[in-house]
Amino acid sequence: MRFLALGVALVAAGCGSVGVIKAYEGAKRPADQLAAVRTEFRSEVFSVADTEIVAVDGVNYKRPHYEAQMLPGKHWIGIADALSVGRRKREQFCAFELDLQPGCTYRPSPPSPGLPDRGLPEVFQAANAMPVNVQCNDLSYATRVPVECSDKPLCRTDSDCPLAGTRCVRDPRFSFGACGR
Repeated sequence: MRFLALGVALVAAGCGSVGVIKAYEGAKRPADQLAAVRTEFRSEVFSVADTEIVAVDGVNYKRPHYEAQMLPGKHWIGIADALSVGRRKREQFCAFELDLQPGCTYRPSPPSPGLPDRGLPEVFQAANAMPVNVQCNDLSYATRVPVECSDKPLCRTDSDCPLAGTRCVRDPRFSFGACGR
């Protein structure tokens, strides 16, 4: 158990990698031809916040992944965002679109999922604005992008749903559906 905790701490500190998603076809390309989306695992004294990349353009990836490398252009990204405080845990799934530029790294900050005992509904889907910090070779800036979050994985088609037997259930109020039975 100590070795697992040490490994997680080293990865969280940037001393290792749990895995980088290569979300494009073909041979490996130089970093200046790619864009990256990075999330993080944050451990504090009384809480743990874990934001993992789980899908890129509808392709689901086994967890955990904290970086995805993509070709420039428009992409939709799915993340799983969990907050743990003691024994209480809440997870949400968020999806958003980014128009990626080559040589840039994007760091999304999803809205907090909150904790179950704080009066938040257990079943939900909501739209919000999410801050994204962008670091390029010659410039860095912050922006906000529309994001949708739900208690279930988000999707655009049935094949986007990671669990067998689930389908993409659409609500006309949202641009993404939620995977359900």
